[in-house]
Amino acid sequence: MSLDNSVSDVAEGAFSATFKLGINGLKTLVQKFRDRKIAFIQDEKTLEKVREDLKSNELKFYKSYLSGFDLINTVLIGLTLRRLEEAKDFERLEKLRAKIFSRYDAGGVHIAQAVQSGIVSRYINYLLEIRASEQVIRKRLMVFLEEIDSHVSFITFYTDETQEINRITTKININSPEVFVISGMGSATQKAEKVIKEVDKKDISNYYREDYSRSNGRIAFFHRTLLV
Repeated sequence: MSLDNSVSDVAEGAFSATFKLGINGLKTLVQKFRDRKIAFIQDEKTLEKVREDLKSNELKFYKSYLSGFDLINTVLIGLTLRRLEEAKDFERLEKLRAKIFSRYDAGGVHIAQAVQSGIVSRYINYLLEIRASEQVIRKRLMVFLEEIDSHVSFITFYTDETQEINRITTKININSPEVFVISGMGSATQKAEKVIKEVDKKDISNYYREDYSRSNGRIAFFHRTLLV
Protein backbone atom coordinates (compact mmCIF):
# COMPACT_ATOMS: atom_id res chain seq x y z
CA MET A 1 0.00 0.00 0.00
CA SER A 2 1.34 3.41 -0.95
CA LEU A 3 1.83 6.21 1.54
CA ASP A 4 -0.77 8.30 -0.33
CA ASN A 5 -3.37 5.55 -0.01
CA SER A 6 -2.60 5.09 3.70
CA VAL A 7 -3.04 8.80 4.37
CA SER A 8 -6.25 8.80 2.33
CA ASP A 9 -7.65 5.82 4.25
CA VAL A 10 -6.80 7.39 7.60
CA ALA A 11 -8.36 10.70 6.57
CA GLU A 12 -11.49 8.95 5.31
CA GLY A 13 -11.75 6.94 8.52
CA ALA A 14 -11.32 10.03 10.65
CA PHE A 15 -13.97 11.89 8.66
CA SER A 16 -16.38 8.94 8.93
CA ALA A 17 -15.85 8.69 12.69
CA THR A 18 -16.28 12.45 13.11
CA PHE A 19 -19.41 12.41 10.94
CA LYS A 20 -20.95 9.54 12.94
CA LEU A 21 -20.01 11.27 16.19
CA GLY A 22 -21.63 14.43 14.90
CA ILE A 23 -24.84 12.62 13.94
CA ASN A 24 -24.95 10.76 17.25
CA GLY A 25 -24.23 13.97 19.11
CA LEU A 26 -27.02 15.74 17.26
CA LYS A 27 -29.44 12.90 18.11
CA THR A 28 -28.39 13.16 21.75
CA LEU A 29 -28.94 16.91 21.76
CA VAL A 30 -32.38 16.50 20.16
CA GLN A 31 -33.29 13.85 22.73
CA LYS A 32 -32.12 16.07 25.59
CA PHE A 33 -34.12 18.97 24.14
CA ARG A 34 -37.23 16.77 23.93
CA ASP A 35 -36.70 15.50 27.45
CA ARG A 36 -36.48 19.10 28.71
CA LYS A 37 -39.69 19.91 26.87
CA ILE A 38 -41.59 17.10 28.59
CA ALA A 39 -39.77 17.20 31.94
CA PHE A 40 -42.51 19.41 33.38
CA ILE A 41 -44.75 16.31 33.47
CA GLN A 42 -42.53 14.93 36.27
CA ASP A 43 -44.46 11.67 36.87
CA GLU A 44 -42.14 8.94 35.59
CA LYS A 45 -44.85 6.46 34.55
CA THR A 46 -46.57 9.15 32.51
CA LEU A 47 -43.25 10.20 31.00
CA GLU A 48 -42.66 6.61 29.89
CA LYS A 49 -45.92 6.71 27.95
CA VAL A 50 -45.02 10.07 26.42
CA ARG A 51 -41.66 8.71 25.26
CA GLU A 52 -43.42 5.71 23.71
CA ASP A 53 -45.85 8.02 21.91
CA LEU A 54 -42.85 9.96 20.53
CA LYS A 55 -42.12 6.89 18.41
CA SER A 56 -45.72 6.25 17.35
CA ASN A 57 -46.84 6.22 13.72
CA GLU A 58 -49.74 8.50 14.62
CA LEU A 59 -47.38 11.24 15.81
CA LYS A 60 -45.31 10.82 12.64
CA PHE A 61 -48.54 11.24 10.66
CA TYR A 62 -49.39 14.49 12.48
CA LYS A 63 -45.84 15.82 12.15
CA SER A 64 -46.08 15.51 8.38
CA TYR A 65 -48.70 18.30 8.47
CA LEU A 66 -47.65 20.36 11.50
CA SER A 67 -44.78 22.65 12.45
CA GLY A 68 -43.67 24.27 15.68
CA PHE A 69 -42.16 22.29 18.54
CA ASP A 70 -44.64 23.42 21.19
CA LEU A 71 -47.62 22.60 18.98
CA ILE A 72 -46.27 19.14 18.17
CA ASN A 73 -45.43 18.66 21.86
CA THR A 74 -49.04 19.43 22.79
CA VAL A 75 -50.30 17.00 20.16
CA LEU A 76 -47.93 14.37 21.57
CA ILE A 77 -49.31 14.84 25.07
CA GLY A 78 -52.83 14.54 23.63
CA LEU A 79 -51.91 11.03 22.46
CA THR A 80 -50.79 10.22 25.99
CA LEU A 81 -54.05 11.56 27.43
CA ARG A 82 -55.90 9.11 25.18
CA ARG A 83 -53.77 6.20 26.37
CA LEU A 84 -54.37 7.13 30.00
CA GLU A 85 -58.10 7.35 29.26
CA GLU A 86 -58.08 3.92 27.60
CA ALA A 87 -56.20 2.50 30.59
CA LYS A 88 -58.77 4.14 32.89
CA ASP A 89 -55.91 5.82 34.74
CA PHE A 90 -58.01 8.90 35.46
CA GLU A 91 -55.83 10.14 38.29
CA ARG A 92 -52.78 10.49 36.04
CA LEU A 93 -54.98 11.82 33.24
CA GLU A 94 -56.26 14.69 35.36
CA LYS A 95 -52.78 15.42 36.70
CA LEU A 96 -51.37 15.52 33.17
CA ARG A 97 -54.19 17.81 32.04
CA ALA A 98 -53.35 20.15 34.92
CA LYS A 99 -49.67 20.10 33.89
CA ILE A 100 -50.63 21.01 30.32
CA PHE A 101 -52.68 23.94 31.62
CA SER A 102 -49.80 25.21 33.74
CA ARG A 103 -47.46 24.99 30.75
CA TYR A 104 -49.64 25.91 27.76
CA ASP A 105 -52.81 27.48 29.27
CA ALA A 106 -56.36 26.59 28.21
CA GLY A 107 -55.49 26.62 24.50
CA GLY A 108 -52.91 23.88 25.02
CA VAL A 109 -55.38 21.79 27.01
CA HIS A 110 -57.95 22.13 24.24
CA ILE A 111 -55.47 21.10 21.53
CA ALA A 112 -54.51 18.04 23.59
CA GLN A 113 -58.19 17.23 24.17
CA ALA A 114 -58.90 17.50 20.44
CA VAL A 115 -56.19 14.91 19.82
CA GLN A 116 -57.33 12.73 22.71
CA SER A 117 -60.94 12.60 21.50
CA GLY A 118 -60.06 11.88 17.86
CA ILE A 119 -61.22 15.27 16.54
CA VAL A 120 -57.86 16.06 14.92
CA SER A 121 -57.45 12.67 13.21
CA ARG A 122 -61.03 12.80 11.91
CA TYR A 123 -60.54 16.31 10.55
CA ILE A 124 -57.38 15.28 8.67
CA ASN A 125 -59.17 12.24 7.26
CA TYR A 126 -62.06 14.48 6.14
CA LEU A 127 -59.60 16.74 4.30
CA LEU A 128 -58.04 13.68 2.67
CA GLU A 129 -61.50 12.41 1.67
CA ILE A 130 -62.33 15.68 -0.14
CA ARG A 131 -58.92 15.38 -1.83
CA ALA A 132 -57.47 18.57 -0.42
CA SER A 133 -53.84 19.10 -1.40
CA GLU A 134 -51.08 18.57 1.14
CA GLN A 135 -50.51 22.34 1.24
CA VAL A 136 -54.21 22.99 1.93
CA ILE A 137 -54.30 20.33 4.66
CA ARG A 138 -51.29 21.87 6.38
CA LYS A 139 -52.76 25.36 6.21
CA ARG A 140 -56.23 24.39 7.48
CA LEU A 141 -54.90 22.13 10.21
CA MET A 142 -52.50 24.77 11.52
CA VAL A 143 -55.29 27.38 11.58
CA PHE A 144 -57.64 24.88 13.24
CA LEU A 145 -55.18 24.12 16.06
CA GLU A 146 -53.67 27.56 16.55
CA GLU A 147 -57.19 29.05 16.77
CA ILE A 148 -58.73 26.03 18.50
CA ASP A 149 -61.28 27.99 20.55
CA SER A 150 -62.66 29.57 17.38
CA HIS A 151 -63.23 26.12 15.89
CA VAL A 152 -64.26 23.85 18.77
CA SER A 153 -66.75 24.06 21.62
CA PHE A 154 -65.80 21.75 24.47
CA ILE A 155 -69.01 21.06 26.36
CA THR A 156 -68.64 20.23 30.05
CA PHE A 157 -71.07 19.10 32.72
CA TYR A 158 -71.24 22.71 33.93
CA THR A 159 -71.86 24.33 30.52
CA ASP A 160 -74.92 26.58 30.30
CA GLU A 161 -76.63 25.10 27.23
CA THR A 162 -78.54 28.21 26.13
CA GLN A 163 -75.51 30.48 26.43
CA GLU A 164 -73.28 28.00 24.60
CA ILE A 165 -75.78 27.53 21.74
CA ASN A 166 -75.89 31.30 21.26
CA ARG A 167 -72.10 31.58 21.53
CA ILE A 168 -71.57 28.85 18.91
CA THR A 169 -74.04 30.25 16.38
CA THR A 170 -72.54 33.73 16.80
CA LYS A 171 -69.02 32.38 16.16
CA ILE A 172 -70.19 30.51 13.06
CA ASN A 173 -72.17 33.41 11.61
CA ILE A 174 -69.52 36.06 12.29
CA ASN A 175 -66.30 34.12 11.64
CA SER A 176 -67.59 31.65 9.03
CA PRO A 177 -64.94 29.02 9.88
CA GLU A 178 -64.28 26.19 7.44
CA VAL A 179 -65.25 23.77 10.19
CA PHE A 180 -66.74 24.03 13.66
CA VAL A 181 -66.79 21.13 16.13
CA ILE A 182 -68.98 20.54 19.16
CA SER A 183 -67.62 17.95 21.60
CA GLY A 184 -68.81 16.56 24.90
CA MET A 185 -67.28 13.58 26.66
CA GLY A 186 -68.29 11.48 29.65
CA SER A 187 -70.82 13.21 31.89
CA ALA A 188 -71.22 15.98 29.28
CA THR A 189 -72.40 13.62 26.52
CA GLN A 190 -76.14 14.26 26.86
CA LYS A 191 -75.62 17.99 27.17
CA ALA A 192 -73.48 17.96 24.02
CA GLU A 193 -76.21 16.03 22.21
CA LYS A 194 -78.74 18.73 23.04
CA VAL A 195 -76.42 21.57 22.03
CA ILE A 196 -75.62 19.85 18.72
CA LYS A 197 -79.30 19.38 17.86
CA GLU A 198 -80.19 22.97 18.75
CA VAL A 199 -77.28 24.44 16.77
CA ASP A 200 -78.31 22.31 13.79
CA LYS A 201 -81.75 23.97 13.88
CA LYS A 202 -80.26 27.45 13.68
CA ASP A 203 -79.85 29.49 10.50
CA ILE A 204 -76.45 28.21 9.42
CA SER A 205 -77.49 27.15 5.92
CA ASN A 206 -73.96 27.06 4.48
CA TYR A 207 -72.99 24.22 6.83
CA TYR A 208 -73.77 20.54 6.97
CA ARG A 209 -73.40 18.29 10.00
CA GLU A 210 -71.23 15.20 10.27
CA ASP A 211 -71.71 13.11 13.40
CA TYR A 212 -68.68 11.45 14.94
CA SER A 213 -69.60 9.29 17.90
CA ARG A 214 -67.37 7.78 20.52
CA SER A 215 -68.35 5.18 23.10
CA ASN A 216 -67.87 7.71 25.88
CA GLY A 217 -68.87 10.93 24.16
CA ARG A 218 -70.60 12.88 21.41
CA ILE A 219 -68.92 14.90 18.67
CA ALA A 220 -70.32 16.70 15.64
CA PHE A 221 -68.53 18.54 12.84
CA PHE A 222 -70.23 21.41 11.05
CA HIS A 223 -68.49 21.72 7.69
CA ARG A 224 -68.83 24.81 5.53
CA THR A 225 -70.15 23.88 2.10
CA LEU A 226 -68.83 26.89 0.17
CA LEU A 227 -65.06 26.71 0.52
CA VAL A 228 -62.80 29.05 -1.40
